[in-house]
Amino acid sequence: MKLLITLVAICFAAGSVNAMVPGDLIKVVPGQSIQDAIDVADPGDTIEVKKGVYIERLYVDVPRLTLKGKGAIIDAEYEGPCISVNADDVSILGFRLVNGTAGVLAGDFGFGPQDVKFEPADDLVLIKNTAIACMPLGGLLVYGNDAVIEGNTVLGAGGLGIGYQSDSPESRSYLTKNVVKFTRYYELCIGFGDVDCFPGGNGIQASGGRLDIVGNRSEHNDLTGIKVWILDDVFEKKQDNKFHARVVGNVATNNGAELDICFGSDGPPPIPEEYIVGEDGIFVFDPAGMGTLVEKNVTNDNGHDGIKVVGWDFVVRGNKASYNLDDGIHMSTYNSVLDKNVASYNRDDGLRGDGGFLFAADVSPPGVRITNNSSFGNADEGIDFAGSNHYIGKNKASSNLQNGIRVYNGQYVVIEHNQADKNGHQGISNSCWMADILFNKAKGNACGIGPDIAGAGDLGGTVDQWAGNQYGTGGKLVEDRCREP
Repeated sequence: MKLLITLVAICFAAGSVNAMVPGDLIKVVPGQSIQDAIDVADPGDTIEVKKGVYIERLYVDVPRLTLKGKGAIIDAEYEGPCISVNADDVSILGFRLVNGTAGVLAGDFGFGPQDVKFEPADDLVLIKNTAIACMPLGGLLVYGNDAVIEGNTVLGAGGLGIGYQSDSPESRSYLTKNVVKFTRYYELCIGFGDVDCFPGGNGIQASGGRLDIVGNRSEHNDLTGIKVWILDDVFEKKQDNKFHARVVGNVATNNGAELDICFGSDGPPPIPEEYIVGEDGIFVFDPAGMGTLVEKNVTNDNGHDGIKVVGWDFVVRGNKASYNLDDGIHMSTYNSVLDKNVASYNRDDGLRGDGGFLFAADVSPPGVRITNNSSFGNADEGIDFAGSNHYIGKNKASSNLQNGIRVYNGQYVVIEHNQADKNGHQGISNSCWMADILFNKAKGNACGIGPDIAGAGDLGGTVDQWAGNQYGTGGKLVEDRCREP
């Protein structure tokens, strides 16, 4: 037996819209109010907004509501966000959002009006929206779990281009195929009593658990192109997930404006300042080692590092980092993999590791496996790693202004089957204790292999195993002319 439902039109004054039974369609045309449609909608409805300019600010508190723009422009005239969301399962598709303090402000991001209680907006969907000149908060700002933010464009935002924050390590969210450009620096302050301020100017900033940051393009932003913080709850880590989070296939270029940012009279922040104010192409922080894949990203011409990762359990693979004003790829991590990356013509090191993050002096954790990388034309070292227990194999480090490969401040490092040619100083420079240096080729360097390859010299390195190396006129041991400048 078929149930027949009669759609009853509820008529309002001029400029109103027609409301339908839940799950049906409400259409809005120019001259009508989108907010009126939201006010009469029920959970599960779809509001379709026809092409035109709508001068209003929307407040969505209806769960499972879909807002679908058909060439619709929402202009907030800087009197608030274009769209504020205070409900779960809301979808916003295809709108052009202009002149808002934010394009979309969803959930309790901390910037809402004091007299309105905002809850986390879970299961939010933002697809193919465009936010232009939304400031000082940003383009698309979402606080909630399990979001999908896909195919959006944010241009000329102030604060954050796209800002996402989850409160659960197990939230699974997707930020994919978005384009963010020209995000400007603003100081963002959260709270109404004890205000917490932080610098905004990042193209994409996301914090959460199981994040997929895939296929985005973030360019010409004042601070970092893509900044990712992985929430840590190591006791809840899922063993069946090979990677807890993924940062894959993104392009982050020309980010960083060399801003002089001060934190006031209260002193430095509790974590290193560069983690808060950075000008990297991509920055990823995974302090508990939940497991993060950073793969096939392109990071060129950024104001600091091309890619910087901090924490535990990273796989950094197949990335390209060139012409950055500091390092190509900078790893402050242990128990990680650096494989098949290309780092070229950076103003400091091509590939750098500084010995890990937050370890006690008596801890010697697993090192970094550095394999199959190519690092050339950099203004300092090609591969430059501090710390212990690293494996460095089958890399090519050529035509760098200083050493091809340098290891220091550690022990039990294996360096084998590398090619380090035509560098401005040593091909391979070791000052680690008990290093194994095997079957490397280092020719055409200013000083061959060394110094300290066999424990001599100022840096005090020692070799446990030495075999099968090929080197030029610099020889195995070197004189004073070849020591570190």
